[in-house]
Amino acid sequence: MNIQDPETMQQSYRTTYWLITAQTNGITDAESLLQLPFAANCMNWVVGHLVTQRDFVLDLLHQPTLWGDEEYKLYATGSRPIKNADQALPFQQILEALALSQERIVTGLNSITQAVWKADTRSNGREGSVGALVAGYHWHETYHCGQLEILRQLAGKQDQVI
Repeated sequence: MNIQDPETMQQSYRTTYWLITAQTNGITDAESLLQLPFAANCMNWVVGHLVTQRDFVLDLLHQPTLWGDEEYKLYATGSRPIKNADQALPFQQILEALALSQERIVTGLNSITQAVWKADTRSNGREGSVGALVAGYHWHETYHCGQLEILRQLAGKQDQVI
């Protein structure tokens, strides 16, 4: 994996944040819970999952994380599919957490030193330099960004974001 410098990663996170907010624009709580007719998850889970993954990035960047165990259990890799509102956080709450994560990621990337960026560490069972782990989490985010386009269309938003 190509490990970008913090400034380049900052631009990468800005791009995916723009895409996520564009794909979720105008989506209601009910629309965020729509399920595809095959084994996939709803938009509520996908965006909530991105917040959990961004919490790992925030931890690597020595920034305050957003969610505790309760939220993490709902949106962690391998968690149960979210099929109704009783199993989910309100979509607006998730989007607000995403926005705050974006601010904190930018702050962390602006203040990280090269020594910390290159230091070896562990995160969520993975090992590598801080920079490599942040880049890996960003790659994972891009994967889920692609799912949002399909989920937006499922919600009846017949537009083309990109």
